[in-house]
Amino acid sequence: SPETASVSFGVWTGDDALVNDGQITLMGPDVTETSKKENPFGKIVITGVSGFDETNAFQRNREIYLKKFDLALKGHMLRSASHYMAEWHRISQAAVTDGFSFGHLGSALIRAYKTLPYVTSVEVIFVTTSDEDVTDLYDLGKRSTRIIQAMRKMVNETAVNCADCEYQDLCRDTGELRRLRDELARKKRDGTPVPGVGHAN
Repeated sequence: SPETASVSFGVWTGDDALVNDGQITLMGPDVTETSKKENPFGKIVITGVSGFDETNAFQRNREIYLKKFDLALKGHMLRSASHYMAEWHRISQAAVTDGFSFGHLGSALIRAYKTLPYVTSVEVIFVTTSDEDVTDLYDLGKRSTRIIQAMRKMVNETAVNCADCEYQDLCRDTGELRRLRDELARKKRDGTPVPGVGHAN
């Protein structure tokens, strides 16, 4: 419910060893284990990927994000506010009676993500313990979102201007972003074409 805490985000990695492929973890009560009508909801999807580079990472990240809207589960409805990293799931009483669970939702998500040819593994984590626990996920998700935004900015900029960049803190702390920044700066300096990436809402 919009009246309770909600945080939902995804992260991806090129190292499949960091992903427990097919694993669904639930921290807190399942759908059938609570009598409350409105419950906190946290969701993290960890995706193993291949073939990502500075020219396609932002667009592919967007494609992964949109996959959740392909779900068509009986008695389940999803609303999302990506700007706030929030999702609201409505589950009908009939679906609850029939045994709908986060296991069903997680399995459907894994199947959907794996239809993308560059997705090699998927792990899903749900948190339903309390508003406080769900809210604590926000900073972690916000950092991953800023990394994607920094990648988009670097690819779309005509010049790399670190002095005025709002993502300086990320480049200092994230080796992959530093490598990307340096590679893009070299290509732009040498006049090598750098394909742009699409914009997302």
